[in-house]
Amino acid sequence: MKNQLDVTMALCAYNQVIKLGEKSEGVYHYQHLQAWHDFDGYTCYLSAYGVTLTLLFHGKYQLEYQKSDQLNDFLTVIGKLARNPSNTNQHKDVIAQREFSASETRQRMKGIVTLRSSSFTQYQKC
Repeated sequence: MKNQLDVTMALCAYNQVIKLGEKSEGVYHYQHLQAWHDFDGYTCYLSAYGVTLTLLFHGKYQLEYQKSDQLNDFLTVIGKLARNPSNTNQHKDVIAQREFSASETRQRMKGIVTLRSSSFTQYQKC
């Protein structure tokens, strides 16, 4: 069971839920998935279909579930979400919704490019 989960894929799915989901009482809800994190952000949780995935520091994780069918459904859903980030195109970015001055836009774009470049080198599968 330990090697059944691709942690990078799970982190991508978690990120998608955070991006696309609606936040209610500290928990993001997107489709059948719920995502949340602890106070410092080092431990992330992803839950659906009676399965709770705890993503721990240094790529470790813990899965809690009752039946293997629940786990299979959960892994299928997060796999599809992680592999299909094109869903993010349906939702407008907060930056695109606001108007900025030219210098403020350049500063923000420079930060976004830097962030995306560093994320790309760390998580090329996302």
